[in-house]
Amino acid sequence: GDAGGGRGGSYTSTDPYGHERGRREREQERQQQQQRQQQQQQREQRSGGAGFSSSSFSGGGGGSGGDGDPMATSLKVAALADIRREVAVIRSSPEGKERRSRVRQLQLRFHPDKALPSLVPLFEEITKEINVMTRDI
Repeated sequence: GDAGGGRGGSYTSTDPYGHERGRREREQERQQQQQRQQQQQQREQRSGGAGFSSSSFSGGGGGSGGDGDPMATSLKVAALADIRREVAVIRSSPEGKERRSRVRQLQLRFHPDKALPSLVPLFEEITKEINVMTRDI
């Protein structure tokens, strides 16, 4: 059976974080990702660097487990860059319910239970990083 309904499952796939997306959403996300990459490159050129490297997120294990996968590493670096920006916005917002709500939304966005089975270890690592970054918020 076709679980996708409507026009069929061939119109769905997953986004970089493992969530299902339709064709239009994928195209929109691809365009937005290109814009973000261009903006990030411009910021890096102005500031003289990205401010972090993939090795700073290795978890101290010397790259054991899934860290050897270049795709997982690039997804992790991209996700953490997005998360760092979001945490900066959250920190600049007034304390209270809205701030806590935004932290919770960020935690839920990358919760391992929402990931494809193959991405669960990656989501677990990202969740740990989110928890460290938002510990004092």
